[in-house]
Amino acid sequence: MIKRLIFPVLIIAVILLFGLTSCVKQDFDKPPSKDIPVGKVITIKELTSMYQGQPIVFDTAMSTYGVVVGDESSGNIYKNSYVQDSTGAINLRLINPGGLYVGDSIRIYLKGLTLSDYGGVRQLDSVDVDLNIVKLKTKINIEPKVVTIPELAGGKYNSQLIMLENVEFSAADTAKTWSDPHGLTTQNRSLMDCDNNVVVVRTLSLIHI
Repeated sequence: MIKRLIFPVLIIAVILLFGLTSCVKQDFDKPPSKDIPVGKVITIKELTSMYQGQPIVFDTAMSTYGVVVGDESSGNIYKNSYVQDSTGAINLRLINPGGLYVGDSIRIYLKGLTLSDYGGVRQLDSVDVDLNIVKLKTKINIEPKVVTIPELAGGKYNSQLIMLENVEFSAADTAKTWSDPHGLTTQNRSLMDCDNNVVVVRTLSLIHI
């Protein structure tokens, strides 16, 4: 009697399992793709060279490509990202925070954006990640350019990922914290090389320690 009871139960279990698996949807819906035009493609150098002292609002379909080399995850910048290609780099001022991360390969749709300058740094203003950015790949590794402090003069490497070697904080800053965790105020720290060349590293009040 026991064997006769177990066998039908097993058959029912197998049938139920088969029925459940056969009802699982095999064709999954794909997330909607961004239908953002491309238009004329230009390099970042060509883009930044367009600025001649007055802001430019793009009213035609144009795009530029690059890789994100600076994002908000460190807390040291807010509603900004930095993008570079093989020709140069530019700062993106975002309408809303988030959405772009270091290593993202992106296309930037320029129509509706404003090219301007802030403190000698070229920037694209009012970037909407949903409307102006198409993310192509992620986790792209960009090697920093090794430069010296004197080479930073003139803004050639503005917004680019760089590396300074054989530098140290000046004696006046060695007893200070990297940022101000209590007052949350902007701080300047001086880096010095062996030839006493100095560059200022600025930290914002939003930095996380």
